[in-house]
Parts: sequence; C-alpha cells; structure tokens
Amino acid sequence: MCVLDGIEFPLADSEANQMLALAPQLRGRLPLNEAAPTAGDAALIRQLHERGAIFDLPITGELVPTGLYCDYLYTRITRWRTHKEPGQWPWRAVVASGQASVGYLQGILIENYHYVRAAAIRQSPLLSHAASPAMFDLIRDFVTGEAAHEGYFMDTLTRWGVCAPGVREAAPLTSTAAFIALQYRLAHQSILDYLAGSATLEVDPGVYEQEGDPYQSWEAIYGIAPQILASVRQHIRDDVASGHSQLFRVAALEAAPDTLPLGTATSALLSARTVFQATRLWQRDIYEHYQLGGGNLGRMSL
Repeated sequence: MCVLDGIEFPLADSEANQMLALAPQLRGRLPLNEAAPTAGDAALIRQLHERGAIFDLPITGELVPTGLYCDYLYTRITRWRTHKEPGQWPWRAVVASGQASVGYLQGILIENYHYVRAAAIRQSPLLSHAASPAMFDLIRDFVTGEAAHEGYFMDTLTRWGVCAPGVREAAPLTSTAAFIALQYRLAHQSILDYLAGSATLEVDPGVYEQEGDPYQSWEAIYGIAPQILASVRQHIRDDVASGHSQLFRVAALEAAPDTLPLGTATSALLSARTVFQATRLWQRDIYEHYQLGGGNLGRMSL
C-alpha cells in the first residue's frame, strides 16, 4: 500500500519503485508534466493525480499561489473524507446498517452539544488575529453564529426525551474536551490554521445538495420522527447557507490575494490534517462510551 498525505491505495511493486524514484521531483518545483522522465512515469503521475494523491501546485521560491493552494487544500480534505478505511472508522458502518443504539445516537448529539457550546470560547482568540476590518467582520459573524447553535442540539435532545438539565450539568467526555482544546490552540496560532482545521468538519454544499445532511439517514434507518431531528438538521442548513465550508478560501484570499508564504501554507495543511485525525479519535471515543460501554450522562467525566 502507498500512503500519500493520508490517502491510502495499492501500488504494484514496480509502481512503488517508480514512486520512490519520482518522489524527489514531486515537490512543487516542477510542473507535473515536466517531472516525468519516461512515458511510464507520466502514466503513474496521471494515475496519482486522478486519485487526488498529488496535485499540480507550483512553488516559486518560498511562495505558493493562494487560489491554487486553496484548491489543493480542499482536494486533500475531500480525499481524506472519501478514503476512510472501514477498519479505522468502524462506527460509520454501525450507524449506516441500523445497529446503533438509541443511547449512542443521542450520545453523538450530546457530545456535539458540548462542542458547539464551547464555540465562542475556542474561537474568540481568532478576533485578535484579524488584520483588516473585513476580516474582523467575517470572523465575528462566524464566532457569534456558531455560539448560537447549541440551542439546536438541546432542542433535539429534549424532543427526544433527554433531560436538558442533565445535559447542561454533565461534563463532556475527555476526548470532547481535548478536541475543543486542540481547536483553541489553533485559534491562538492563526486564523488560517483554525479555518483549515474547521474546513475538515463542515458539510460540503455540493454533497449536501446531492445527499442531504448527515442526520437525514437517521430518520429512515431508525424511524425517528422528523420533528425530533429538525433542529440539528437546521444547524447543518445554516452552516451550508453561511458558506462555512469555504471560509478558509475567503480568509486566505483576503490575507494574501496573490501568494501565500510556503510556511503558512504548510502550517495550514498540517492543522487540517491534525483536526481530521483528532476527529477520528473523538468519534471513536463517543462510539466506545455510548455504544460499546452503554454510556450515560452520569458516567461522563473530565
């Protein structure tokens, strides 16, 4: 198996050897069509490009074109999302096959409630990084909008028979608190680092238009009354309508319309990857606590 930037796929031995030989040239210093000395190398590069494993992103000196870098980052994020190995994300199959317990489904919402409830705290440092009035307004609207979304989750939970005071008073799972802390650190780091990580969590408008929101299937699979999930589904609609998935692009072009320093671009990519990996651990712990452990509010602790 070959793993490039978190994307895993099979390669024949001969192709693996080709890949090792080509690797020094695939660093953005040459266009992809100039990086292949042979026709076989060109075919392999084309195959990797089609898989989204490599991207034609030119680097000049220590600068990358901002618009092309945004395309590159979102391509990476899309591939991470669509190449989730079943063995690494087993809970996805549990939910999709109708094997999730009611307690587990409610637990997902409970931990997301705690996560959204902390939005203003973890995002407030972003305002100190705003370098222009336009950026300040963009971030302020993002922070205040997210901070208002905790009510959507609480409304759904109370409609589903979960005691509201119990949810408010209980501590989140340790992994939920750790995930919030990670984003808090990124917010202190820079706006672009935070928004690159945030982009891995947002629903893509194109996917939303074709497939709906992540909670849509719960109604059909588990027979949940539509009015119960209406509020959390509105939360997704609000995020899609507000353009949250493209906030990194907007902020990057505002900060650097033409080119980004390579260090800034590399840091943003690392932040996005770190958040994506942390998401898997967070979701795993929710699954283990609520599904496998029969978790309840009384057992949650920091």
